[in-house]
Amino acid sequence: MKKILILITLLIIFVGCDDNPASTVNVPPTVSFVIKADTILMEPAGKCDIEALAADKDGSIMKVILYMDGYIYSEKTSSPYIFTLNDVARGYHLIKMKAIDNSYVETLSPNKVLYVPSKDSINFYLNCKPYYYQITFMEGDTLLMSMSSFNINPEQIERVSFYMDDNILFEDQTYPYSYKIDSLPPGNHKFYLKLEFKTGRYFYSNIVNYQVLKYEAPKLNLSIVTYTENNFLPDQKFYYNFETTVIGGWIDFINVYLNDSQTAHLINYDKTDRWTSWSEYFLTGLKTGKYKLKLEAVSNNGLSSTAEVEFNVVNGFYLPEDVYKLVIADSPTTLFALCRYGRKIYKIDLEQQIIIREYSLTVNNANNFKYSQKNNIIYVNYYDSPVITAINCQNGSVRTYTAPSVCNDIELDDENDRLFAACSTGVIVLNTLNINNELFRLQDKNIRSVVYDRINKLLYLKYVKYFYEEYILKYRVNSNGLNLIDSSSKFSSQSNFILKPGNSTILYNDDGNSATSGSWMELDVNNNFDIIRTLKLTGFGGFSYSGQYSFFSTNDHGSTNNYVYLNSTDYYTNIKKLWVYQGSGAMANTSDDSYFATYYSDRKFLFIFRLK
Repeated sequence: MKKILILITLLIIFVGCDDNPASTVNVPPTVSFVIKADTILMEPAGKCDIEALAADKDGSIMKVILYMDGYIYSEKTSSPYIFTLNDVARGYHLIKMKAIDNSYVETLSPNKVLYVPSKDSINFYLNCKPYYYQITFMEGDTLLMSMSSFNINPEQIERVSFYMDDNILFEDQTYPYSYKIDSLPPGNHKFYLKLEFKTGRYFYSNIVNYQVLKYEAPKLNLSIVTYTENNFLPDQKFYYNFETTVIGGWIDFINVYLNDSQTAHLINYDKTDRWTSWSEYFLTGLKTGKYKLKLEAVSNNGLSSTAEVEFNVVNGFYLPEDVYKLVIADSPTTLFALCRYGRKIYKIDLEQQIIIREYSLTVNNANNFKYSQKNNIIYVNYYDSPVITAINCQNGSVRTYTAPSVCNDIELDDENDRLFAACSTGVIVLNTLNINNELFRLQDKNIRSVVYDRINKLLYLKYVKYFYEEYILKYRVNSNGLNLIDSSSKFSSQSNFILKPGNSTILYNDDGNSATSGSWMELDVNNNFDIIRTLKLTGFGGFSYSGQYSFFSTNDHGSTNNYVYLNSTDYYTNIKKLWVYQGSGAMANTSDDSYFATYYSDRKFLFIFRLK
């Protein structure tokens, strides 16, 4: 007994004499659930993440423990304290958190209820229906929100709250629980419910996400059906195409304006959000001038957009057949158009733009033709044929001459009544008044092209010596024969062969078999036909000369092409663009530049330009 009293006395002395500050009571840690709801709903056989917030005065949290129904479910030793619940048994479960710091001081969180419903238990969810069962939500549309549930007694419900973007819209305490949004704002929105029972428990429903689109003006594309770069003939019918779409609603109508004056009001009776028209609507009866076609598409909500295109109505007309070659007579201003497939030549009055007369050809595949202003006679040669025909434009009579070999080209010396025929065995000079009257021949050369300089009385011949090897010969023309003056070095095979009137140079076109493919070369005829300069084109094309202008065409074989006429002294300078399509090089002009005519290939459309 004495020993026990001594021990108690020593313990009292030991405790009372401890002055160490560490012996003071520690501040307990804090712990709480991140989720605020008293009841947490978990899907059967599903997963659920539960997160806790734990803190200590000195930050020394050792671990956080999750308890379920009084038993340890899981523990975490580091932040974030997120616990994943897996396949929890159906029913109600009591869960809580415990935080322990490094001093082993503990704190318990308030309890929460985890509810895992059975398959046949009570469920509820948010049901959203576009009012009038619209498919796409647009700004201003209405939305009906309601709660759908099974076997919930309304007497147990305190209220149902409707939320949009975490903002409460309405609290409903009367069954059936619903709310209608009269005008939806544009943007991305989320909608959900909060169900509160009279017991104080509450649950959040599923989240429904909707995108509400803003009304926009219709998108509108407009184009004109054209093969002539938006150039049309007077009184020609031409079609325009459009495609318009709108987000929300439908295209109500389209207004059509020509030079800002309304000409049509097209109604979309099908009330579709996309309206496409291909070669359905057209304009006609237009006179020469510049025009602007404008379409205005208007949707049912009143928004609109416009599209416009400019075009020209130019001089010209359609011929009954496809044009191949053109020749213009100066006085009177008459155009001759060769249509080889139909074996016709049309005589056209350029002032009145009417067909005066047509002449029939007796041979297929006309190659070239010349018109004698002096004798009013047309001369025609043909592909792979020795035949040359002379058509009297006054009475329509025809004379025929058959050369000893294929006639490749013809040239006219109207002043001296001579016709030069470039044949595969030489050049033959014929009398224009009687083409069966041969004046003289130059034999033993395969002549492909012939050009006559009327001012200097010189004749230029292009002949083929070997395959893809060609030469140019220069002759003085006398009354009884030809005297050779000069010859060129060899060229690769070229196509066109044209002389500048009154000038000492000729222009020569390469057809694509050499490094200068797609080019026009200007040759000096007084210096061994040296190349003075080269104009590189985007494709192959034709060329024509007058007193003031030179006319080039680019032909890319299938793409849209532009005819341009250039200053003859410097043909790199573009003076003006003449729009056509797929030109094949046939052009003609008067010597005084009052008229210029051309066409586009594989078409019957003929352009006539008045240059003065």
